[in-house]
Amino acid sequence: MKLQDESYFYAIAPAQTKYFGKEALTYSSDKQLSRGAIVIIELNNANCYGIILSELTPPSFPTKKIIDITDYRLSIKTLKFIEKLLAYYPNPVGPVANLFLPKRFYDIKKEANKSLKPKKVQLSSQQQIAISKISQSKARTLVLHGITGSGKTRIYMQLALDKYLEGKSTLISVPEISLTPKTVEDFEQIFGKENVVVYHSQLTPSARDKLWGEIHNSQKIIIGPRSILFLPIADLGLIVVDEFHDQSYVQETQPSYNGVKVAGLLSNVHKCTLVLGSATPNITDYYQATYKDATVIELKDKAIISDHTIDVKIIDINMQADNLKSSSILSEPLIQQIKETLSSKKQSLVFINRRGTSRTILCSNCGWQSLCRNCNIPFVFHHDLNKYLCHECGRNEPKITKCPKCDSEQIFYKSGGTKLVEKELSRLFPLANIARFDKDNTKPEHISARYSAIVSGEIDIVIGTQILIKGHDFPKLGLVAMLLADSYLQYPDYTSRENLYQAVSQLYGRIDRGHGSGVFMIQTHTPTNPVVAQAIANDWQGFYETELAGRKRYQYPPYVFVLKIKHSMKSQARIISYFNELVKSINRSRSVQIDGPTPSLHQNKDGKWHYQIIIKAKDRSILLAIIDELPGNCHYTIDPSHLL
Repeated sequence: MKLQDESYFYAIAPAQTKYFGKEALTYSSDKQLSRGAIVIIELNNANCYGIILSELTPPSFPTKKIIDITDYRLSIKTLKFIEKLLAYYPNPVGPVANLFLPKRFYDIKKEANKSLKPKKVQLSSQQQIAISKISQSKARTLVLHGITGSGKTRIYMQLALDKYLEGKSTLISVPEISLTPKTVEDFEQIFGKENVVVYHSQLTPSARDKLWGEIHNSQKIIIGPRSILFLPIADLGLIVVDEFHDQSYVQETQPSYNGVKVAGLLSNVHKCTLVLGSATPNITDYYQATYKDATVIELKDKAIISDHTIDVKIIDINMQADNLKSSSILSEPLIQQIKETLSSKKQSLVFINRRGTSRTILCSNCGWQSLCRNCNIPFVFHHDLNKYLCHECGRNEPKITKCPKCDSEQIFYKSGGTKLVEKELSRLFPLANIARFDKDNTKPEHISARYSAIVSGEIDIVIGTQILIKGHDFPKLGLVAMLLADSYLQYPDYTSRENLYQAVSQLYGRIDRGHGSGVFMIQTHTPTNPVVAQAIANDWQGFYETELAGRKRYQYPPYVFVLKIKHSMKSQARIISYFNELVKSINRSRSVQIDGPTPSLHQNKDGKWHYQIIIKAKDRSILLAIIDELPGNCHYTIDPSHLL
């Protein structure tokens, strides 16, 4: 609204991660501007970008003026998306607005999209039936529940092609950057390199910013992790969330969100199709999708039909002492199987869900344990660095030769990780080409940089953590081995069985893709574990029903909504008292279940005591109301992926 002094007033969301306010700020301008315009404003004595959300009536308080106006503008649909995001996840405005804008705007000369000559996507009869069901479905959300190797990617390609010919863009979200090379190659064969954009955090900041400008209101096929959901797409026809069970879609730091839920909000705004694909769906997301009448399409057959067999061998390392006589972590049957696999010129994949060389460092004389001074959690020994590292805060200390408590030289190392496996395999098979993939890799060592070497079979033995089991197709594999399968169940969380099922199933899927016969070995202390048996038998429905019954009985998601509240203080007594008072204030007027206060997983770090409470409610709006009343120093996560 214009005043006599020619001023207009606007609600602006500052794209500034340090602005923790829950409301947009008011600024003025001499010019009338449109909603969605991206402007430059002054905030806390520094300039930043801001998004105009709406025009306001003249306020009763003085306002700062908008400094400058960029040439870019977000669409009305994107503004609606931002509003829905702020309503669903009560995050501060600044970090949310920051998701949608580049760090710097470049002047991009836009070119018209290249004309596309449609290329036929080769589909199996099962995939054709799936496409037909999708086209006939009236549901906006579809769950593509396909076993590993059933060809879900080809279905995504055909759906994207159909939308492209309608003049609409597609977002293909993958859980890890390492999964993009093969996906990009597949899509470029259909759409050409000029129409496929890859966007992720490993690009340089300037490269990402330039891509933002090129993508802005253009028709593209965009592939990348969860961050692509916030790009400025004008006419979106399809969103695909591949491997939607993966925890990489969940961000628990501010602004906290679940990429699967965010994709649903985006789909709702654009009224476009959302496809959630996985061989091992997340139980809560699957339940909620079907509860809201999503169409579920099953792919029960592999795209490549073959008579190859997979021999499953479960090694009980608890009962057979001779199994660990040559190595502290590799059983004799596994060592022999790797030897046979190397002789047959095939590749081995060894999976362990732990990094480092040893996760426990003890003095066998007095019982002293090496702990991080900041976090009070065990250091992890990395033999290649000859250092103890804290995987929580990054603190490191040199390896010691004597116990600092009793001066004994009997320092004992156990609970091995990826680096110990690498060390042992290098000792046992000195002529083999061995590669390790985990978060300790340098950039040239990343799986994305060495993907072709794995696919070609140039690498004989592949070692790694979760990154290896996320949808990769390694055609040269003759052996997949899972070490320490029981480690998943050591975490005191309701999702531990689900995580174990997914890991076993996804690992089995790496070798059972029709390229040839092979062996799947599991080293475990509990060989009769029913979850492992269900995963190997591909009995997802049986596991799903059993798990739902348990969650209903003990009131866990999807039967309740959850809010996790964390806080820390230097005094343990004070933090407990703080939470006791908070629990009383919450319990006074609301129908909720509150568990705690209890210590967090890492209860003592940075010189503080870390505690938490878990609040469960049947109605999510109750939790949102509680969040609005929380003290500003609380860290909260609504719909957390775990309760640790």
